Amino acid sequence: MAGFRKWIGYDDIKSAPVYFYVQRNSLFNTGNVSIPFHQVSKLNIGNAMDLTTGKFTAPVPGTYFFSFTGHATFPTSSSLLGLGVGLYLNGNFIGWGYVEEYNTLNLQETPLTLQSTLNLQKGDEIWLQITLISDSVSLLDDGRNCWTHFTGYILEEEMIF
Repeated sequence: MAGFRKWIGYDDIKSAPVYFYVQRNSLFNTGNVSIPFHQVSKLNIGNAMDLTTGKFTAPVPGTYFFSFTGHATFPTSSSLLGLGVGLYLNGNFIGWGYVEEYNTLNLQETPLTLQSTLNLQKGDEIWLQITLISDSVSLLDDGRNCWTHFTGYILEEEMIF
């Protein structure tokens, strides 16, 4: 069977880059709506992140990674207070970062994080929203320091031949 080869592995094909890194620079405490990131865009290569709505739309099918970090700021309280930020795929809850505190001091801060690796189809939408929030609790951002970060990028495009 001379002249025949068996192909194993990957062809050298480079897909278009898709990655973003956005921040907020003001308090946010509105529940059940996508968190907008129109204030600070560090990167938006591929323009898949809509900064006004805070929604990422997958331009190609593949495996994507997303990471969120934020700080909850709490008021003075002897009650249990909490803040939860959820990751949503096409309106379906995927997971969340959640913090709770009690016996808090005014402006007490607590970090929360969320990471996820997802297989997405072209057109799938990803966003963050506050899914649980106690009175007077907010995502902290003060204009000088950006404490709320959201980043995402494609790990591997699904190539269909």
